[in-house]
Amino acid sequence: MHMRTKGRIDLGETELPRVELRTEKEPVKGISSYQAIPELVEFMCLAPLTSGVHTLGLGRVAIILDEETGELVGMKCFVKTGRWKTGEAPPQPDAEGALVVMYPGGDEEIAFIPAEPRFTWHEESCSLRISFQGDTALVFKVADRLLAGVDRRGRLTDIWVLDLDLNASFR
Repeated sequence: MHMRTKGRIDLGETELPRVELRTEKEPVKGISSYQAIPELVEFMCLAPLTSGVHTLGLGRVAIILDEETGELVGMKCFVKTGRWKTGEAPPQPDAEGALVVMYPGGDEEIAFIPAEPRFTWHEESCSLRISFQGDTALVFKVADRLLAGVDRRGRLTDIWVLDLDLNASFR
């Protein structure tokens, strides 16, 4: 059942959206950052946006998509570092390009799927893995600081934020 409020749709679904990799396009250029107060991990595209955006909430993670193309242009995540587990280094990508998310919210600006992401920190690579659900079959380099994992059905399973400096903060 979908709950609709002005400009937002709560999908009530737990299945994550399908994604597609556009290999003819370069991965997005951007920066990853961490802010201690509030505890925020963020990826921001450096290129100016030429259209509006859609926001897809996946639990504590907000994925920002170009409204016209569906391409990932940003990501924000509010989570306490005390909830992060430690884990393995990020995998080598199988391919690279622009990640397009099949936005499930239609014309609504914001859509929400009640996902419960898990967070894993790898100290040596300074990477944070955000795992949603499913078994990762392929890993794509979708930005100079982001990897995305997908399952065999083409659904998003993971996001790796790379080169994340926990001691720095952008203001």
